[in-house]
Amino acid sequence: MGGAWGLAQVEPLTALLGVLAALLFGIVLLTIRILRQLPQLQKGSVAFFHPFADGGGGGERVLWCAINAVQHAAPHAKIYVYTREGVTAEQLLQDASSRFNVKLTQPIQLLPLKRTHLIVPDYYPKFTLIRQAWGSVKLGLDALHLLVPEVFIDTTGWAFPYPLCKLAGCRVACYTHYPTVSTDMLGRVWLQQPMYNNDDEISGSRVRSLAKVLYYQAVALVYGISGAFAGRCGVQHRGQILSLPSAAHKNAGCQH
Repeated sequence: MGGAWGLAQVEPLTALLGVLAALLFGIVLLTIRILRQLPQLQKGSVAFFHPFADGGGGGERVLWCAINAVQHAAPHAKIYVYTREGVTAEQLLQDASSRFNVKLTQPIQLLPLKRTHLIVPDYYPKFTLIRQAWGSVKLGLDALHLLVPEVFIDTTGWAFPYPLCKLAGCRVACYTHYPTVSTDMLGRVWLQQPMYNNDDEISGSRVRSLAKVLYYQAVALVYGISGAFAGRCGVQHRGQILSLPSAAHKNAGCQH
C-alpha cells in the first residue's frame, strides 16, 4: 500500500519535470533559430533603442545627451536610432537643437520600427503590463533584424529584450527614466488605491488586489532577470534604483 502511494506521488512529479524539460528544450531551440536569422554584428556601431524619439519629454532629452556624449567619446562610431516610422533624422536633430539645446556633431541614421504599437498600453485593455512586456520583446527582435550593433543602448526602460541582444553578441547598456515595473506601482495596488492602471473593480476587492500584486511581482522578477543582461545602467535619480531590475543593479554599474 505504501509503495503504491509513493509511486503515485513520484509519477506526477516525473511528468511535470518532463514537461518543464521539454519546454526548456523548445525555448532553447527557438532562441537558436531566432539568432541564426539575425544579420551579422556590425562592428563600430552604437544603436539607441527609443521607439518614440520624437516624444519631446525628459526621456528624449536623455537620448540626445547620450548620443552627443557618445559622439564626443567615440567620434568614429556609427550612431543609429531605432524609432518609429514617419519621422526623419532632420526633424529629430532640429527638435534636439531647438527644444533641448543639444547640437550633434555628426549625422545619425534612423532604423524605422513598424510595430511600435506593441508597447502602447492602449493597445492592451486587459493584462496590459505582461502583454506590453512581450510586445517589447517582439519590437526588440524587429530592431535586431534591422541591425545587430556592437553596442545596444536602451533609453526607454524596456529591459525584456536585453537577453536577446546579449545573445546576439551586443554589449548592452541602458538608462531607465521611468521603470516598467516599480515599487510605487506595487504599493498603490497593495493599498487598493484607484489609479489609471488600477481600476475600481480591482482596487475595490482585497482578493483581486492581492492577485494583481502577485502578478506584478512575477513580471518584476522577469524584469529583473532581463535587466541583469545590461553591462551598464543609469537611472533618473537615486530613488529609482530600488525600482530598477534588482539583478542589474547588483551586477552592472548603475549611476544616477
